[in-house]
This record gives sequence, structure tokens and C-alpha cells, in this order.
Amino acid sequence: MWALWFSRNKLILFVDTCLTLILKHPNPSAMVRWPPPPPSWVKMNVDASYSISNQKAASSIIIQDKMGQIMGSCFRIHNLFSSVFMVEVVAILHGL
Repeated sequence: MWALWFSRNKLILFVDTCLTLILKHPNPSAMVRWPPPPPSWVKMNVDASYSISNQKAASSIIIQDKMGQIMGSCFRIHNLFSSVFMVEVVAILHGL
């Protein structure tokens, strides 16, 4: 009985430790915030993804001013590229 009780307690401690590590949220003050661009500039953020199963890529662009106001945005599906890098390059050129 003691061996079962001891094993049970070790299992509970292990699960509790794992859950604490997995569910630990980052400190909000340590999170990266969106830094605004300088006055009279805009900031363009680009992201891309590629689906191997569909053999299609997608990209999105968002352009914001120093106040965070959206000045423009775009979402595109790409059939010609099989590289996320190339899709991001094309998205940057499109945004410019």
C-alpha cells in the first residue's frame, strides 16, 4: 500500500509540474509590443504561409501609421510559388 501511495504522489507531482510549465503565461510586461514608426512614416508588416497538401501559398500585408491606424491591407493566394520566402518577397514588393 505504501508503494502505491508513494507512486501516486510522485505521479501527481510530475503532472502538476508539467502542467505548471505548459500553462505558464508570459509576463505581460515582457511581451513584445508593436513599436510605431517615426512621424511621417508608415510601417508594413508581412506574413506568408504555404500549404504542402494544397500546394498553394497565401500572404497578407498590413500598413499602419504612427497612431496604429490601418492605411492599407491585402490578402493574396499564390499558385506560382512553393517557398514561403518567395511569397514574402512578392508580398513586400506588392506592399511597396
